[in-house]
Amino acid sequence: MSREIDAKIAEHVMGLGPIIKAYSTDIAAAWEVVERLDEEEWNVTICPRKHESSGSSVVMHKFHHNYHVHGDIPMAICLAALKAKGIDTSDIDNP
Repeated sequence: MSREIDAKIAEHVMGLGPIIKAYSTDIAAAWEVVERLDEEEWNVTICPRKHESSGSSVVMHKFHHNYHVHGDIPMAICLAALKAKGIDTSDIDNP
């Protein structure tokens, strides 16, 4: 499932071709996603939770559009980014 998410991030968020990084599992690669969305004036808030089973929270918002995702930080960044780009994540929201 992670490779599918990574491919969608590469295409829809990063504007890349078949070059795929481990966006959904590597925090450094996920941070590139945050930086790309920051260029598009998306505000990203990351709330780490050390002792909760739901994982961390990532919120992306721009004007009246808000996307809130729980999970491991890299995966949550990716899912929120895909939602922000209008990509359906219903089949991958709970990897």
